[in-house]
Amino acid sequence: MSTADGHPLVEPQAEVATRQRRRLEATLAVEVRAAALHLFGADDHEVTVALDQALDTDGDVPLYPGVYHLHRLLRAGEAHLRYSREAALELAGQATGYLRRRRADGVRRYIGRPEEGYPAACVQRALAQAPAELNRATVTSRLVPWPEVPTLERAVQLLATAWPAAHAEIDAVLAQAWYLTGHGLVGFTDFAAHGAAFVSDSREIGTPGVPAAVRLAESLLHEVTHSVCNAAAVSEPLVAASPEGKVTHVPTPLRADDRPLAGLMQQLIVLVRCAALYRRAAGAVPERVAVHARADALAGQAGQAVMTLRRYRAHLTAAGSAVVEAAARQLTEHSTAPLEVAARPAAEAPGTVVPLT
Repeated sequence: MSTADGHPLVEPQAEVATRQRRRLEATLAVEVRAAALHLFGADDHEVTVALDQALDTDGDVPLYPGVYHLHRLLRAGEAHLRYSREAALELAGQATGYLRRRRADGVRRYIGRPEEGYPAACVQRALAQAPAELNRATVTSRLVPWPEVPTLERAVQLLATAWPAAHAEIDAVLAQAWYLTGHGLVGFTDFAAHGAAFVSDSREIGTPGVPAAVRLAESLLHEVTHSVCNAAAVSEPLVAASPEGKVTHVPTPLRADDRPLAGLMQQLIVLVRCAALYRRAAGAVPERVAVHARADALAGQAGQAVMTLRRYRAHLTAAGSAVVEAAARQLTEHSTAPLEVAARPAAEAPGTVVPLT
């Protein structure tokens, strides 16, 4: 399936993703300025100037994820007035530094700094959303500095070589990448810090023989795809809203607990894209057998998602149905195996990881 014929959520398209991101950023900027005006008043020029600098990206690079976190704080209202003002000034200053780094060359433009405060709050929210079956006493996930920048460089180069469209989309959407170690979280995104990707060293558990750079490329594509889906859903939801406000939960291939249909839809898009990445990467690394095996495993999980979503077709929007069928076509055209039901992960297995999908 060519990019021109594919759905932009199934086949990466940087121009579409950039347009969706800018639309989301424009809305956020209006809301942040309005909230600051309401809380701090028009005379607080220090905050006004700082926020203007933080929000002034001209759309050429993604907005600093901490601004989304600030938006969350400002919406808390007058009860957090003093803290919110301090946070506004601090995050605005960090955003200015981020914009300078983001325009720099090399993969270091993605790497955040230890003094930035919003990532820790994201990790706590992610852990709070982990499946109930996960033994919390064993969870040790935590943020650490990037241990191997050269691996990140090789992962980004692999994306650029094996799948230029995916690389271009990642560069258009990814603001910062943070590294997790320990047991519990394999990676996640947080809409309250949109544009940030949290990846970990845990993916090697399920990918024996796959080079670290390929695993990291998968992680980056996986998490950025969630950001793409989140931005797209703001203007074009894939799951129809229930008149009663009820949320339908279903089994999914990537979580041991049942997830909302919208989560399964994102899982499908992620799985189809990542399977395609592995098929492309097989020609770029010597470990072809392991890479092909990973592609087949991801395609099998995507097939499970297709079958479940087809059973719940009445709950999808027209856009959602189009995504499911585009994904099914790609699996049919490119998969080396038929659509099969993949086993769901065991929540208590050693090395269990929790992707927030």
